[in-house]
Amino acid sequence: MRVKAPQAAFGKLGDFAEVVQPGVGAVVKGNLAMLGLVISNPTLAGVDVEKDWWAIVFAEPRQQPVLVFDCMSGKGLGL
Repeated sequence: MRVKAPQAAFGKLGDFAEVVQPGVGAVVKGNLAMLGLVISNPTLAGVDVEKDWWAIVFAEPRQQPVLVFDCMSGKGLGL
């Protein structure tokens, strides 16, 4: 899965939210840091939010799926 440039995406989403409900756009734009919780890096240390992120899930029968993120190099997982 590819997440296109999260900082730009949150900016556009915030602009859209502002049109739909004035005052909400800034809240949406301010929640970029919440993505850090999703990738188990709450401070986004070393993460480039201006480049695309990639995620892949490895699944095996009867085992917990493993989720891997590449959000630092901007080069993706070679997909």
